[in-house]
Amino acid sequence: GATATATEVYTLTQADKDAGQVTNTAIAKAKAPAGNEVTATSGTDESNNNPTVIVVPKSPVAVDDKAEAKANTTIVIDILANDNPGNSSFDKGSVVIITPPLHGKVTVNSDGTVSYTPDPGYTGNDNFTYQVKDSYGYLTNVASVAITMNFFEVKIPNLFTPNGDGTNDVFEIRGLNQYGDNELSIVNRWGNEVYRQKNYQNTWTGEGLNEGTYYYLLRVKPKGANAEWQVFKGYITLIRAFKK
Repeated sequence: GATATATEVYTLTQADKDAGQVTNTAIAKAKAPAGNEVTATSGTDESNNNPTVIVVPKSPVAVDDKAEAKANTTIVIDILANDNPGNSSFDKGSVVIITPPLHGKVTVNSDGTVSYTPDPGYTGNDNFTYQVKDSYGYLTNVASVAITMNFFEVKIPNLFTPNGDGTNDVFEIRGLNQYGDNELSIVNRWGNEVYRQKNYQNTWTGEGLNEGTYYYLLRVKPKGANAEWQVFKGYITLIRAFKK
């Protein structure tokens, strides 16, 4: 019998990309030798060809991220971990920063992660945006990464034993050297100030004071023009005749 070939051009839609495929159902109409019209639709009969299904790359989707870091500390963020590559995979070498951070620097690593380094002494919030391509070369939407820089960790003891044995003889606050400024005030249980020092250097021995419980107020300020004071409050017990 006679054969015929027909060619059509179809333009993909966003719905096709979202579905991940396009189904081509052929409908052929002709006249039989008897003169009647015959219609054949692919997939409706065993003698007909099945519809042609063509896989279409789904649009990759980038999802916003959040991260936390301590001031003056570089962190690595796996920004692709929660993103959806569709029915493809991500080209990890295609990550591009669209909007850089205002208070730090971000570097794209070869494995698709990024390294973020805050400006010296900066604490607070920062963010940047990025895009990445899938293996077909399609770009994601622009996603945002929000970062919170926390204050340095300060470790303040609640006991010290200034008895001259060379162990725990001073009120040592660990982490002070990471701050630009600090102020320390010590009061007794009646609220009378017994010690005050700006730029405290871990030198207080409680000299001239009786054993007992005292209360401190420590103010610290990170380095940087926009840094703000942070306050720590608590108690400290002074024991001179401490026995191991």
